[in-house]
Amino acid sequence: MATPKIRKCWSSSRIGDMTHEHFSTPRKAKRNFAVVKNTVKRLSYSNKLLNQKNKRLLKKVESLNDVIGQLENKSLLNESTANIIKVIKNRFTF
Repeated sequence: MATPKIRKCWSSSRIGDMTHEHFSTPRKAKRNFAVVKNTVKRLSYSNKLLNQKNKRLLKKVESLNDVIGQLENKSLLNESTANIIKVIKNRFTF
């Protein structure tokens, strides 16, 4: 059995694996620059979505804390229920 030959992959889809050889000719540079550009665009969009999700969740937590505060102020929660909610709230806040 012969050992398999190791072939260089000229169209690397991972930015970290690219070397100066991937940009040595205009055609390779154009192709690999497009890969880099698409990766940056995709990661930027993903980052934007995560920031939006985080903002929505923080807003939801804030509104739930406001509801709990209003219920406590109006004495609609008894003391044991308020303590349970405070423990749960403290467990999940960072």
